[in-house]
Amino acid sequence: MNFEGIARPYTKAVFDIAKENGEVSAWLECVETVVCLVENKEFQSLVHSPSTHRSDVVKIILSALKGKEPKSFESFIELLIENNRLPALPALQEQLVKAISLDSKVRQAEIRVAKDLDKAKLDLITKALEKRFDCKVEVQVKVDVSVLGGAIIRMDDDTVFDGSLAARLDKLEYLLAS
Repeated sequence: MNFEGIARPYTKAVFDIAKENGEVSAWLECVETVVCLVENKEFQSLVHSPSTHRSDVVKIILSALKGKEPKSFESFIELLIENNRLPALPALQEQLVKAISLDSKVRQAEIRVAKDLDKAKLDLITKALEKRFDCKVEVQVKVDVSVLGGAIIRMDDDTVFDGSLAARLDKLEYLLAS
């Protein structure tokens, strides 16, 4: 099931509270920890067991956080459990990372290429992205042979620049077929 829509209002609330209280990194760290739990099969079985009470799930989560959670995090977890929204936490985590990145004026970019980029080309692309978005851009390069040549750049806000040879061939195939 896709939880992006369900996670969106929770993400906004979490980000607003975390930013207001200066606890953004603490909230993100706690969300990441709980996501690891939520994705664990044994934890999922425990949560769905009729003999497990909601308060027990909260206690397990809080024990995993080892007292590092912000003051309102427990209420947040209780709300998620009460509304059966724990499965939406991975989507919330992804959206929270994006919100933090967009707010900090540091953007993330994933560059998919057919073979590794040398430092000069990577620096050139990074500088062009920084100029385009008027902020610092942190890039992660992934080698993907299906690109064939060129590059596909995906920004953290889901903006995509597809300059791959594969895309050009697909376009040519479409034009020849029509």
